[in-house]
Amino acid sequence: MTSGGAISDVEMLNVPYKGAAPAVTDLIGGLVDVMFTNIPASLGSIKAGQLRAIAIGSKTRSSALPELPTIAESGVPNYEAVAWYGLEAPAGTPREIIEKLQGVLVQTMKSPDTMQHLVQEGTEPVISSPDALADRIRTDVITYRNLIQTTGIHIE
Repeated sequence: MTSGGAISDVEMLNVPYKGAAPAVTDLIGGLVDVMFTNIPASLGSIKAGQLRAIAIGSKTRSSALPELPTIAESGVPNYEAVAWYGLEAPAGTPREIIEKLQGVLVQTMKSPDTMQHLVQEGTEPVISSPDALADRIRTDVITYRNLIQTTGIHIE
């Protein structure tokens, strides 16, 4: 399947993989020409000289690869595509439980050892509130719904 970009007119063939590791292996082996992946999945191969990073999908440069420009800096204005993780609980979980979990999470994330480990792995830790996470999810749903409609992506 090829799909024209909603932001650019680049055409690419999507090759589904069961995870980043086999995809990175095939990229190193020359079976695929280019891929979009996250920094933690590719940082070791980039530092070993097996892969050449071209640009990063976030709005800002990575502290793990500060010389790597963003896709927006490289000529695709307003581009942002990032992987992120959030901690969720079942609907109806009492607010006091959510706040207690949030407090423990913030304390753990602010630990110098945790922060150092995450940054060395190529992540950009962000500590937000439950409401900010809910807003991010709502915004992403709208963004990706529009992308799917604009590009004509369909389930195969």
